[in-house]
Amino acid sequence: MKKCPRCGKEINGGEKYCPHCGLDLDSGYKPEHKHSKLRLYGPWILIFIGLFGMMFYQAFNVTSSIISSTSEMSSLQDVSDDSATYILASYDTLADFQNAYNEASSYVSDIMSCEETLSDYTFDKSYSIIVYDNYNIAFELNYSVTINDNLTLKINRSYDRAHTYNDETITLKKTGLSSFEELLLTEDELTIIQNYHSDTTTVETMMSQIQTREEEFESKKETLGHYGMGEYEDSSSYVIHRQDTSYYIVVKDSFTADEYISKEIY
Repeated sequence: MKKCPRCGKEINGGEKYCPHCGLDLDSGYKPEHKHSKLRLYGPWILIFIGLFGMMFYQAFNVTSSIISSTSEMSSLQDVSDDSATYILASYDTLADFQNAYNEASSYVSDIMSCEETLSDYTFDKSYSIIVYDNYNIAFELNYSVTINDNLTLKINRSYDRAHTYNDETITLKKTGLSSFEELLLTEDELTIIQNYHSDTTTVETMMSQIQTREEEFESKKETLGHYGMGEYEDSSSYVIHRQDTSYYIVVKDSFTADEYISKEIY
């Protein structure tokens, strides 16, 4: 007895066909070899790994280049006599500006020292620092605080590295007013402005002029619009507005500061 080469069962020696699986015993039998999945898909896996690796390598190089370029600090050249034609960079935080230029620390230090004079209140702060192609820098510093439910204070300081302007504006807004007398600043409210600008002559002059316009206010108070009724002195103003059934005043004291926050001229 011999065994069928395909099914393995015993068959007689003279059989031409396996009685169990029907194999043609005269034609011979070659077993079928199964290909493994690794052999079938291996080349494609290798191609995918290669492409992914190349993409990762390129992305890593680009990221490294960006990190390297942003971490390198530039130098602020001297301000040229040429007029600015475009913006090199702009920043809205002192930290970003300081991290960008080697010489920025002195400017930031001066600003922070100046902010120490704002210790009467806890101000919200915002910054705009613009570097131009002639290396002049425009600084705009904004501070705001709500003193009470009816009183808010804002301070704006703007100046440039080339020392061509140095302006400040103090804005006091008083809301929820119902009578003409309330439209005038009290001594305490005038002192708030005086804390940040010792010369309140302009504000006091405008308030005195408002005080003489009570009759005009009474005739216009029901129809006061967005522009209101007020007094103006250069860039300073004292304006009365209507809001629903009440009134509010906006007092602006604008002036040129005597000293620059950054005193050194480059």
